[in-house]
Amino acid sequence: MADYLSLRDIRSLRITAPSPPNLAEFSRICNPMQAHAESMRGQNRTLAELRDTLLPQLVTGKIRVKDAERIVEDAT
Repeated sequence: MADYLSLRDIRSLRITAPSPPNLAEFSRICNPMQAHAESMRGQNRTLAELRDTLLPQLVTGKIRVKDAERIVEDAT
């Protein structure tokens, strides 16, 4: 038989929540870090798209490095 929580067990659970001042301090510290992380994810997506677009063309010789540099400059 698998372990389980009965309704009685669930009703007896107690959860400790942080106080409003602690939550505010956590948000004050973490929100800028989360915004920075999201910005980095966006930059990472952009770089991955550029890589996926340019690398196959560079490898096959369809474009040269100077052409790729121009394409990147035009995209930014």
